[in-house]
Amino acid sequence: MIETKTSTIDATDLQILKCLQENSRLTTKELAAKLHLSTSPVF
Repeated sequence: MIETKTSTIDATDLQILKCLQENSRLTTKELAAKLHLSTSPVF
């Protein structure tokens, strides 16, 4: 029997993905600043 784990994407995750789709060359620091977050949630 194989168990699968379902993950959910929250609003912050969606914002990170959107920014990276627009510019995948953003550094962690730039991405965090753009989203008004510390670097920890972005890393």
